[in-house]
Amino acid sequence: MFPDAQNAYNEALNRIGACLRQGKQGTHLDLASLGLTRLPPEIGELVYLTSLQLFNNQLSTLPLEFEKLGALQHLDLNRNQLTAFPLPIYKLRSLNQLYIPSNQLTSLPPEIGQLLALRELRLGNNQLASLPPEIGQLSALKELDLTSNHLRTLPPEIGQLSTLTILVLSTNRLRALPPEIGQLSALRELRLINNKLTRLPPEIGQLSALRELRLINNKLTRLPPEIGRLSSLTLLVLSYNQLASLPPEIGRLASLTRLYLPHNQLTNLPREIGALKDLELLNIGDSKFAQLPDCLKSCGKLEKLGINSSKLTSLPTWLKELKSLTHLLLWNNKALNIPPEVLGEDDETWGEPNAQRVLDYYFAHRKAAEEEGTDPLMEAKVLVLGEASVGKSCLIAALTQGKRRCDVPDTGTRGIVRQMWEVSVKAGEMSEKKTGAGVETLRLNCWDFGGQEIYHSAHTLFLTKRAVYLIVLSKRDNERQNNVDYWLRMAASFGGLDAVIYVVVNKCDEPVGYPPDLTALRLRHPQLRGFLETSCDDLRGIPEARKTIVREALRLDGVRQPVARTWLEIKKKLEKMPEHTLSMCDWAKLCGQAVSSEEGQRELLHMCDRLGTVRYFPTTKDKLVEAQETAILNPEWVTLGIYALLDDEELKKRGGMLDREQMTAILKAHNYPPEHERIIEEVMRRFDLLYDSADHGEKHRMLIPLMMNELMPSFSWPEAGTLEFRFQYQVMPAGLLPAFMARRHLDLSKNVPAWKHGCVLSLKQCQARVIADTEQKRVLVSVHGPEASRREALDEVRFTFSALHGVIDKLAVEELIPVPKRPDAPMLKYNHMRALHWKGIGEYEAEGTEPGETITVNVREALDGVRGQAQRQRDDAEYARTQERGKYIIYGDYNEGNKQMNIDDHSINARDISNSQVGQTLTNCQNMIQQQAPGELKSLLEKLEEEVKLLLPKLPEDKQEEAAGNLELLTKAVTGTKPNRAWYSVSSEGLLEASKFVKDFTGNIAGPVASLGKLVGLA
Repeated sequence: MFPDAQNAYNEALNRIGACLRQGKQGTHLDLASLGLTRLPPEIGELVYLTSLQLFNNQLSTLPLEFEKLGALQHLDLNRNQLTAFPLPIYKLRSLNQLYIPSNQLTSLPPEIGQLLALRELRLGNNQLASLPPEIGQLSALKELDLTSNHLRTLPPEIGQLSTLTILVLSTNRLRALPPEIGQLSALRELRLINNKLTRLPPEIGQLSALRELRLINNKLTRLPPEIGRLSSLTLLVLSYNQLASLPPEIGRLASLTRLYLPHNQLTNLPREIGALKDLELLNIGDSKFAQLPDCLKSCGKLEKLGINSSKLTSLPTWLKELKSLTHLLLWNNKALNIPPEVLGEDDETWGEPNAQRVLDYYFAHRKAAEEEGTDPLMEAKVLVLGEASVGKSCLIAALTQGKRRCDVPDTGTRGIVRQMWEVSVKAGEMSEKKTGAGVETLRLNCWDFGGQEIYHSAHTLFLTKRAVYLIVLSKRDNERQNNVDYWLRMAASFGGLDAVIYVVVNKCDEPVGYPPDLTALRLRHPQLRGFLETSCDDLRGIPEARKTIVREALRLDGVRQPVARTWLEIKKKLEKMPEHTLSMCDWAKLCGQAVSSEEGQRELLHMCDRLGTVRYFPTTKDKLVEAQETAILNPEWVTLGIYALLDDEELKKRGGMLDREQMTAILKAHNYPPEHERIIEEVMRRFDLLYDSADHGEKHRMLIPLMMNELMPSFSWPEAGTLEFRFQYQVMPAGLLPAFMARRHLDLSKNVPAWKHGCVLSLKQCQARVIADTEQKRVLVSVHGPEASRREALDEVRFTFSALHGVIDKLAVEELIPVPKRPDAPMLKYNHMRALHWKGIGEYEAEGTEPGETITVNVREALDGVRGQAQRQRDDAEYARTQERGKYIIYGDYNEGNKQMNIDDHSINARDISNSQVGQTLTNCQNMIQQQAPGELKSLLEKLEEEVKLLLPKLPEDKQEEAAGNLELLTKAVTGTKPNRAWYSVSSEGLLEASKFVKDFTGNIAGPVASLGKLVGLA
């Protein structure tokens, strides 16, 4: 026996002995995740044992002594190496819960029928090709899971399971169901996802107790009329089939509340659908509907209606009469001409309520378009980013006006400057002709962002989607001086998956310099479209750059969107107004009778905001409360106000500390009247650029963290006995620590003044020191105080950083922990150590400080430094109590959403799932991700993995397993040779529903999910 196996065996003996010494109290034994290859025969001495956890080991057999466990009721053998059903189990006549998923079973012997007390049997993720007839003898069985096997048929005897309430047969090879399925009179849930069913037997209608029927990804071409007899059915999922029509009898499903029909061949619905008075959710997306069926107007309780990717040409007015309607999914119905921002940011989830906004926009705009006609929008944004002095202003002048550098004042850009560029286009290209057939005018709003570091954080107010991004580099500077990775990461993050990003190598005429490694940049940033070489001295490369920018701008989504002429006229008036602010009341007057409805005015305002004509912050109760009367802002006006503060020399000397009088004086000197001061202040607060000082007092002292002293103050900090943690970044966001301090300013230490790159927090009776090392692109966290409280304080710090990370999509960050007793050694990847623990690996050979040196790390000890031994023991106790159910994928498009399910209803969703199961699933995901070549796919998967890991602790045990399982399924779907559309859809929706379950979750699941789908062509 190998040393690890011997250690596991000895540990099992110790635990068996301890349980034996408890006598009649020794009813529970946890031998999970030890790495056992053999179970000690002494196990047979535990005659009082009722629950035994053996999951996540390497057992291939059980000793004969196992049959002596006559009192055993619960046995978990999940994730072992069993190839045959263990014979001793047949003697366990008290057994009522048997879990053997994720083994290598190829068959079940007839003796399975002897387990007459069995109520739950889980055999998912094995290799079963058939079931023995004796399965029908399990007269007490209530739940049977056979997910992910090789079943082609079911024995007729399955109908004898008269007490069965849940039957899971997903991911098998079933082509038909036996008629006897109709005899399962107690059945409440039937899952047949991912099989090969072409029809359902008429006997399906006999399942009078059935509440949920899932048939995703089969080959059904029709439904039997008998389906209408399922009087208790509340959920019917028929996604990814080949249905061309539905039987009229479907209208008899009086209890139905959720009906999923996407990805079929439907062109209409039977009028009887209107009889479903309790229907709350209907998804008929990815079908062939040209019009919404009129029968739906009778479904008065309908809350969610999905009809993505169809052929809709118009929306009926009766939609406005559905008073309960909150969610309306209409993505990829281009004939409706509804901008993506109105539809919602995410097309893979129900997301936030949007129905009112969609309908308001559609009908207001349609009315204006019908009365006045439409013109294509023909407008887009070009955002020019880069370090100071790389020539951004000169580049814009050369592109828009043909000016050489000698004709452009060398004053540098302070804040943001906008330049309008109008070009003539024809057939998608620039045109020399200004007029003529097919010639149009394209307006490009070019934004020049100041490159000074102090401005970077404020830039994020204006980086948007649906724009062309130009990252300008100076040839004479190297990549590090150009900060190219930072700017590319910012453009990819805020521009979204559809952003057009080009690197412009400016000053290309200079004879010496550091031309960037273009190949390496493409590998690190797959979203990068290409490179442009320009010189603003002799205008070299400018004509080619113009053509490229115009061509890419014309391809942006929405550029050719038809817009009512009256709307465009009002937009022109707004552009010409001299005012810097405009109240909502004055905005309504400007719109006048041309756009009289509030919804039309609001959506026109949103359109102007997207194009950069104005910057509009909605005045809800949590946004710009102080600025409700002046919520429409000139972008340059508001940024120059912010930069007036950031550039003030006296304020810099005070380390960013100012009071109300000082703020008024600074802004007044730049022609900002006192009544506009609060607008600037509220915008800065909203974007973590300003917060109240701890001692703000009567003068209302405030602090701008970006302007704090660069030098760390002198203060004592213990050299030992601290909890250490590190965030390591590939690209470190600008202003990360100032933003962190703004969010945690109430916890800042009163004894240690914060500085620009660090602070000390008072948390949970502890002190937490947080320092940003910008050179090494890392944040160092050190916590000292009572040992029992340190980890809670660290959790607070990590939570805030996670929220900040979530603002920036694709941000690559690694969490690191120290090697126990070796602070000099390279730190360990926290998530990797967690994965090792979940796999039952107790020791890890880590890298030492000397060449070739290795350090044997005790995995549990390393993790105890972060989570705490007491917490670890509580986890282990929970492992022993939980009832591992194997792997159940819960598909988001018919999940319970935010409704918690009752444990007493025997729903699989509501049962506890072992943390080891979740850990193993995450390990599988991590292994698949690490096998991918470097690039955007791997980066997106790593980002999604991190987001899911942040989400999991906030979920109940049952939903933790669902989320982890869906992550594994999605990873398989997008990394396969032929990406699987069906599994991507159901797993992505499951992850998104899980994130919606946690109402205070600040992470970003939707971003990576949508990006992955589009990257591999599944969305």
